[in-house]
Amino acid sequence: MGLFTAVLLIFSIAIFEQLKADMYANMDEMLVSRAEGIKGSIDAYRKAEELASERDDRPFLSISELEPSEFVSIAEKLLEEDEKYDPRFLKFDIELFDRDGISIAHSNALPYHINIPAEEKTEAMLGNIFFHNYIIEINDKKKNDMRVFLRPVTEAGHVVYLVQVSTSLNNLYTSLNRLRIGLFVLLPLSLLVAGLAGVFLTRFVLNPVDRMIKSARGMTGLDLKQRIHVPKTNDELQHLAEVFNELLGRLDETVGMQKRFIQDITHELKTPITAIRGQIDVAFRRKRSDSEYRKILESTSDEMDRLGKIVENLLMLARFESMEIKLTKEDVDLYFTAAKAVKNLRLLAKKRGIKLSMSGESLLVFGDEMYLESLAVNLIENALKYTKPGGAVEVRTHKRGVLAAISVKDSGIGIGKSDKLHIFDRFYRADKSRSAEGYGLGLSIVRSVAEAHGGAVSVKSKAGQGSEFTFTMPLKISKN
Repeated sequence: MGLFTAVLLIFSIAIFEQLKADMYANMDEMLVSRAEGIKGSIDAYRKAEELASERDDRPFLSISELEPSEFVSIAEKLLEEDEKYDPRFLKFDIELFDRDGISIAHSNALPYHINIPAEEKTEAMLGNIFFHNYIIEINDKKKNDMRVFLRPVTEAGHVVYLVQVSTSLNNLYTSLNRLRIGLFVLLPLSLLVAGLAGVFLTRFVLNPVDRMIKSARGMTGLDLKQRIHVPKTNDELQHLAEVFNELLGRLDETVGMQKRFIQDITHELKTPITAIRGQIDVAFRRKRSDSEYRKILESTSDEMDRLGKIVENLLMLARFESMEIKLTKEDVDLYFTAAKAVKNLRLLAKKRGIKLSMSGESLLVFGDEMYLESLAVNLIENALKYTKPGGAVEVRTHKRGVLAAISVKDSGIGIGKSDKLHIFDRFYRADKSRSAEGYGLGLSIVRSVAEAHGGAVSVKSKAGQGSEFTFTMPLKISKN
């Protein structure tokens, strides 16, 4: 409202001042036009006299050489003719003065004379053209503001007479006063109407926002299932509410994942900690032989290794998700990296009675060799874990268009359709009957490493028919 008031006030003042200046300029143009009209009439009359003198072969006298009475008669005659044939003339008062400043003719358009100061007439006699405002006292109770224009007329470089044209400013003042009243009465009225309309519109427009605020205030971090009210306004407010609800949905999903993650960590860490505690309790129950203590310590060490592996994998996943891991990228042969992983796991495969084979072609990529090897190890370990003795695991590198790929195919138990959606989640195991084996973090690490390298991992599988996991990432394009 303050801004609106300032704008309206500035606009009103600017309009008033501009119109006032325009009205004065228009009035001055009319005064000059009337003065020039009188001068032109006298000049025309004098030209006709000059032609008549030449025709009658008699001398032609200039205005300065004429007898005062002769010029007076000429001026009066011309003013009478102009007043008779020009009805607009009645709006102006015309008076002519001789070179001595004495009035020689008057139009009688006004019932009073305008007596301007003698010093201003003297200034006009010097050839100066000027406008002036005068206040004329008509009687004791009435005054009239006049706009006066003095036009000296020269002949041979000397002023021979003055043309004074004047008109009343009352009509101009009346128009300006009406405009002033109109502007400055309408201004507060406009502000009042705008204020009332603004209050109504604000309440109407912001009512959906108010409902959104009330909905948001009722939400807590413990219950993110609630949603704010979505106004059916088909505008930015509706879009904002929908986006905010989408954000709440993502937050709810994230918080849910965090809760499940904490529960999974608690469950995973509880098993080795409980085992360690149980073994220590058993060791304290009675005195045992050195071999028994050794077995307990070995079992405890195994559980500690398991616990350390879980923590290490969790830290790796957390760093990937928080973008803290800085990959040391270089040219890497994906076949060589996969072959190293196969070599390191061949003994494990032999112990399980599983045939582990490697084939494929050399593929050059740009990545971190350590993490790519970790990815291959996790894929192969996952295949060995779910393949029964006598089965086979095949590792192969190959091209997929502009992508390099590592495929790990097993003849294991396969993955059910419902499990495919979750196998890359942390601590998820497709085979619940073998939940004691592994940590349920391998495939999560695989996905994180793949995404960090601008790649992806996919799976093809059917329950009871084995699985094939494929990791792909961009090939390094040779510049040759």
